[in-house]
Amino acid sequence: MTSPLAPVPVSPLIVGLEGATLTPEYAHLMQRLNPAGYILMGRNCQGEAQIQKLIADLKKFTPHSNPIVMVDQEFGRVRRVRFGDHDTPPPADVFGRLYGTSPEKAVEAARLAAFLDAAQLHDLGFNTNATPVADVKAEGMHDVIGDRAFSHDPRVVGALCGAVISGSLAGGIWPIIKHAPGHGRAVCDSHHELPTVEASARDLRLKDFIPFQLNKACPFVMLAHICYTALDRANPATHSAQVHKVLREALGMTGLIMGDDIGMEALTGTPFERVEKSLLAGSDFALLCFTDPGAGAGAWTKEAPSVIESLLGAFKVSAETQKRWQTLPPLPKPDLGTIAEAKEKLMNILKDSI
Repeated sequence: MTSPLAPVPVSPLIVGLEGATLTPEYAHLMQRLNPAGYILMGRNCQGEAQIQKLIADLKKFTPHSNPIVMVDQEFGRVRRVRFGDHDTPPPADVFGRLYGTSPEKAVEAARLAAFLDAAQLHDLGFNTNATPVADVKAEGMHDVIGDRAFSHDPRVVGALCGAVISGSLAGGIWPIIKHAPGHGRAVCDSHHELPTVEASARDLRLKDFIPFQLNKACPFVMLAHICYTALDRANPATHSAQVHKVLREALGMTGLIMGDDIGMEALTGTPFERVEKSLLAGSDFALLCFTDPGAGAGAWTKEAPSVIESLLGAFKVSAETQKRWQTLPPLPKPDLGTIAEAKEKLMNILKDSI
């Protein structure tokens, strides 16, 4: 067993935790694992002071000095941190519809909404957010994406994703564009089963790829647990070296790559095997949210400690990942005094336009 006092290589894992506080047992486990970072779910977020304390404790007990601390805070229904109902922006497709009548207002509204979220998240101690959603709406798409997608038009999606990326960075948060190379064609929920997309490579290139290609410099990109038969019939994107190659070479994406949560039922194999396949395919990090798919509402799975034990010392951040990580754009400390002004501007755009 590795001593927590011994040097521990940084593990390419971003992990979840059980509740609203960091227990001594889990802190000790994190010292032994030395994860690249953490993801906070709704179960971990019960109030602003509590979140600040939890993140401070995570940073205190992480052996390396700059852990990724991420959250899933989109527009609309996917919100882990509640700043109040009046602070919840409308779903993404509202911004897409606004783009149809006033592109400039839609872009500015998306930028302002992303800035507001980012500035408030930064103040709590987060540095990374799993947004924007770059999936293009498609006929028959599953509601797991639904109104989380901006539009049926890939260039509208690309423009609004660019606005979210800009607003997030200005607010002090690294954005994660998702779910590459596009979740919009999926007709089932990858939380529960593996979707298969039969679209041709040409159709994917002319539609689904475009928002990612237009935002190729986004600091992070998240892969979908979807099998795209035109790219790789044998593996979902998360485990496909060919899809990783498409992202890097065909789309020119330069950011750090992670797959969606490896605990989702679209994937098969043990947690160790799922992580290993992701990293061997070309991902920089693997995401382990540790949610129990049978318990609902993002409930913690009690197998998490034993899963972590199985991963201790098994993987380390590669030199290439370390290089990309160290060259992420610097995050400004946002001026919290501008929040009220940004809220007013956003409200006026939405009130006058929708």
